Amino acid sequence: MGTETVRLFAAIEFDDATRESVWENSSALREHCTRGNFVPIGNYHITLSFIGETSRLSEAKESVLAADGETFVLTLCGIGKFERTRGDTYWLGVKENIALSALAGNVERELKLRGFLTEKRTFRPHVTLARDVRLYRDIRTKTPEINYSVTGFSLMRSDRIGGRMKYSTVAHKEFKK
Repeated sequence: MGTETVRLFAAIEFDDATRESVWENSSALREHCTRGNFVPIGNYHITLSFIGETSRLSEAKESVLAADGETFVLTLCGIGKFERTRGDTYWLGVKENIALSALAGNVERELKLRGFLTEKRTFRPHVTLARDVRLYRDIRTKTPEINYSVTGFSLMRSDRIGGRMKYSTVAHKEFKK
């Protein structure tokens, strides 16, 4: 019997009220698109580090739980996009935050110490709202800021179930008070 391969990432998860606010902020996008694959409200998160496919689940848990950080408040604001040929990926931005960048760096360092290959691109925190979006008209909308108190982070697993991505928490680390 082989070792199970899972798709993993480290992330900041949100409470229900924050998820609802993110959903409300994306209403203009939903109203002005001809097509799009919208992220289910339960999947909203900020990726700290994408690990990818691995059979080293226990080492990934160890890495994430070894990373440290402190409680901080982040601010979600402004809709942006990554342009793609099939359709753009729209996201809700995050104001620059030193504590968030430090946390992402700590997670990356712990993963690298245990031999995980991490993405080489620059950390650009955001909450993905929809992929493969085509708009029938460009939207220029000002979104209200959403403040969220980050008290910990998680190792998440990604599974495709019934054609949809389902994210589940594998391990969670609360910051020391």
